[in-house]
Amino acid sequence: MNRTAIQDRKNKLLDALKMTSKISVEDAMSFLGVSRSTICRLFADMESEGLITRVQGGAALARDNLEYTYERFESVLVDEKRRIGFAAAKLVSDGDNIFLGNGTTLPHMCIALAKRIEEKELGRLQVFTNSLINLNILSKVTGIFLIGGEYYQQHHDFRGYMAEEAMKPLHFSKCFLGANGIDIDGGLTTLDFSSARLTRLAFGGSSQKYILADSSKFGIISSIRYASVEGINGIITDGNDASYVEKLRQAGVRVIVAGK
Repeated sequence: MNRTAIQDRKNKLLDALKMTSKISVEDAMSFLGVSRSTICRLFADMESEGLITRVQGGAALARDNLEYTYERFESVLVDEKRRIGFAAAKLVSDGDNIFLGNGTTLPHMCIALAKRIEEKELGRLQVFTNSLINLNILSKVTGIFLIGGEYYQQHHDFRGYMAEEAMKPLHFSKCFLGANGIDIDGGLTTLDFSSARLTRLAFGGSSQKYILADSSKFGIISSIRYASVEGINGIITDGNDASYVEKLRQAGVRVIVAGK
């Protein structure tokens, strides 16, 4: 099995553990649809990487992983995120008024977008974001509005009451958002209320809604739902889970698979 597929499984287990803190071998087998020996190997690898602690009958999230940090995830599936970001940037048109969400995939879109601006492919563009990372990338090449509020250092973004109030009167032609989980029945989900509230506002205030997510997010239902999959104009993803991509398409969801 290639490195990407193994990493996908690890990411899915980590997302599940963020919701439950502990998972049994049997539940992990059922969740991933793999054998006991495969789960045992995954647990061993993840323990050696400091991601989990093995306990009797299963595994628990390592104490250092109980909370999200941007730095922990920015180096995971980098090539996939780069391709997704490049494909998403192509969906932006001259004259668009866009909102860019937070996460570790959106900065790759910002890098690709900055290149299009530098090469004069895009001129009239209005950009809003609550992400300090996105701001630092795009402010070098274009004007950009930062949605301020309470600063969340672990995510390098702004949220809370002030950010939500700033978002309420705004309308965007397109928004580009991330998700911790994408499930046909469970919808688009995230891990905390502050992120969900702001994302819902961006979602509701946009004519077109796009989700950037690598395939490790498929089939995951995180703590808080912010939208259904039926309400989006497209999911931009890698091609590492063709079967789930087909399920989404059969459910009427447009899926854009980023090229190599």
